[in-house]
Amino acid sequence: MNFKHFLQIIPLVFFSAAIFWFSHQSQPPIPDIGFQWQDKLYHFLAYFIYGLSASLAARAIFPNASRNFVFIFLILAVIIYGASDEFHQSFIPGRSSEFADWIADILGGIAAALMIMFLSKKEKYQSKNN
Repeated sequence: MNFKHFLQIIPLVFFSAAIFWFSHQSQPPIPDIGFQWQDKLYHFLAYFIYGLSASLAARAIFPNASRNFVFIFLILAVIIYGASDEFHQSFIPGRSSEFADWIADILGGIAAALMIMFLSKKEKYQSKNN
């Protein structure tokens, strides 16, 4: 693995650490935006970004991998890290582990994967037609 590939893994490490830190707080410093399901939105957005960084890391670790492999890697990373995050939260005073939060995590990861697949197909189509 060269230095460029190493740099592509850093965002995944950073977002993993950031999610862990926020999950470890009894009262995370997250703004109240005033609607009932805002925590699910935060989970979705966090794991959307996590999914983007997992895709970048997968491309660095497996440079010759197919798009389908990267898609599966991304989804599995989100499912596993999201589950471990919910498990971790169950031990933090004032926090709870919720199945709906895990589903929001997974949906954020799937949205990232679909966006990446769409953009890569669009890029492939444009380069083919130019």
